[in-house]
Amino acid sequence: MSDIQGRVRQYQKAHRRNWLHGLVVVCLVLTVVAVTTVSQFLTAYTQTKDTYCGLDHEHSIECYANPDADVESQREWEDSLPNLSDCETEVDRLLAIARSQLGYHESTRNYEVDGDVLYGYTRYGAWLDAPYTPWNEAFALFCLHYAGMDEGQIPLSSEAWDWVDLLIEASEPYDDGSLPEQLFYAAGDAGYEPRPGDLVFYEDDDAAVRVGILDTAAKHEGKGAAYTTLKIIAGDEQDAVRQVELRDDSEDLVGFGAIPAELREAPKDEDEPEDEALKDEPLEDEEQAEAETQATQSAELGSGAVGEKDTSSDSEGAPAQDEHADAAEQGEGGRASSAGNRVEIELGQDDDKP
Repeated sequence: MSDIQGRVRQYQKAHRRNWLHGLVVVCLVLTVVAVTTVSQFLTAYTQTKDTYCGLDHEHSIECYANPDADVESQREWEDSLPNLSDCETEVDRLLAIARSQLGYHESTRNYEVDGDVLYGYTRYGAWLDAPYTPWNEAFALFCLHYAGMDEGQIPLSSEAWDWVDLLIEASEPYDDGSLPEQLFYAAGDAGYEPRPGDLVFYEDDDAAVRVGILDTAAKHEGKGAAYTTLKIIAGDEQDAVRQVELRDDSEDLVGFGAIPAELREAPKDEDEPEDEALKDEPLEDEEQAEAETQATQSAELGSGAVGEKDTSSDSEGAPAQDEHADAAEQGEGGRASSAGNRVEIELGQDDDKP
C-alpha cells in the first residue's frame, strides 16, 4: 500500500513539473509571436507614412512628425472662442470660453519626442510660445486671459503647485493687520462652498498637482454623509480638454482658488448714481442757479414798483393837455423806461459808489 502511495506521489510531482514547463514554453512562444507581430506592424505602418527629417537614414519616430500640421495663428485660435457679448461678468466669460474648448485634442501629427513621451502641438502652448509641452496650466491661463482676468486681479502661474502658493500668500494678513479677500480654500474647509468659475487644484494618479475650472457643483444629501460633485473643465486630460468629475471629499482634491468678488459682479451703469440717496440730493450748481434766479426775480419786482411810483407823481403834477402826449410817450418807450429803472436800482444799491 505504501509503494502505491509513493508511486502516486512521484507521478503527481512529475506531472506538475511537466505542466509548469509546458506553461513556460507556451508563454515564451506567445511573447515571441506578439513581439514579432508588433514589430512587423510598426515597420509596415511607418513605411506608409511620409518622413519630414529630410535625411536618408533609418527613420525613428521623430522623423514622421510634421511641423506644419495643425498649427494655428492667433486669429485662428481666437476664432474658436464664443461670442461673449451676452456675458455680464468676467466669470461668465471664463465659463463660456472653457466650455467652448471641450473636445480640443493635441496634435497627433505635429509633435516632439522627449524620451519616451510624445508632446503634441496645442494652441494653448503656442499662446505661451511653448507649443510642445504639458499644457494643463496653459489651458487655464488661456481661458483666464481671454476672459479679461490679468495678474493684477488674481495671482497666476504656469505651475499648479506654485499657483497654490501664490494664492495662499495673497490671502495672508497685511502688515497693518487688516485681512485681504481670501483667495485659497483648502479641501475640507467647511466654511467655503465652491462656485462655478473657481480654480480647482487636484492630484492625478502620479500625485502631480493639476488645475481646472469648476463648471458645476452639485450637492447631494441623503442617508449618508452629504457631499458635492464637482465637474471640472481641465486641459491635457488624456491629451484633450475634458470634463473631470471629482467629489469634494476626495483625497485627490487639494483646494480651490476663489475668483475675487469684483470679477463676479456686473459692472454698474456709468449714468446710474452709486447711492440712491444722492439721486434726490440737489447739486451745488443747481442750488446756486436757483438762488440767482430768485434774486433776479426780486430785482424785477422792485423795479416795477419804483416805475409805477414815478409815473403816478409825474402825472399828478403835469398839465391836463399833456396827459395824452405823456401816455403816448410812455407807450412807445415803456420797455426802455422799465429797463432804465432796473439799471438805476442795481446801481443805486451801494450809496457810497459815485
